[in-house]
Amino acid sequence: MAPSKASSKKSDPKAQALKTAKAMKSSAIFKKKAKKIRTSVTFQRPKTLKKDRNPKYPRSSAPPRNKLDHYHILKYPLT
Repeated sequence: MAPSKASSKKSDPKAQALKTAKAMKSSAIFKKKAKKIRTSVTFQRPKTLKKDRNPKYPRSSAPPRNKLDHYHILKYPLT
């Protein structure tokens, strides 16, 4: 019983070929893609994502000392 059901489901090969040919013609997947025209002779690498710095800890151990405190200003008043 099962083989007769499978044989009735299949159509004749000519009709199946015509159906496939029609699908291939109308399909956008199989259309030939136009070649990109190159306008420059040198190859430029594509620009990639550049992320901002996000440090996990400060790279300097201590903040810089103020070298011109009030004692130095008194010592060198014209600087």
